[in-house]
Amino acid sequence: MKEEVKNILSEIVEKLKSEYKPLKIILFGSYAYGNPTEDSDIDLLILKDTTKRRVDRFVQVKRIIYNILTLAGN
Repeated sequence: MKEEVKNILSEIVEKLKSEYKPLKIILFGSYAYGNPTEDSDIDLLILKDTTKRRVDRFVQVKRIIYNILTLAGN
């Protein structure tokens, strides 16, 4: 895994843990298997016990990730 991707992924996970407080964050796909290509994205499964609507959960997680990626210039 490229160092830049590793750093961004680490920052995303730490921010999600502190702000979203999920039960688990699971990396899957090509990055988890160690064979990403230039076109690979980062696949995360985020588990949380909540009564919030799916759209509200999506927006909350999207904002957290978007802010990190924007600051990283991606």
